Amino acid sequence: NGAIADQQKAVELSKDKPFELIELSNMNVLAGNNNRAAENLAEALKIEPENATAHDKLFRILAQEKRFDDMVAEGRRMAERKPK
Repeated sequence: NGAIADQQKAVELSKDKPFELIELSNMNVLAGNNNRAAENLAEALKIEPENATAHDKLFRILAQEKRFDDMVAEGRRMAERKPK
C-alpha cells in the first residue's frame, strides 16, 4: 500500500503521466486491485490515446475481469483511432 501511495504521488508530480499511470496500474494489479488498475490505464489513455502498452494492458485486465462490454467498447475505441 505504501508503494502504491508513493507511485500515486509520482503520478501527480510527473511530466510523463501516462508512463507513471501504467506503472501505478502494474502495482495495483500486483496488489489485486484490477479495477483500480483499469482506471489508471483509462486515465493514461485519455492523456495519450495512442499508447499501445496501456491499450494492451487494459484489454487484458478487462478480459481477466470478464468485463466484456468494456472490452468491446475499448476495442471500438482502438478501431476508431486506427481503423487498419
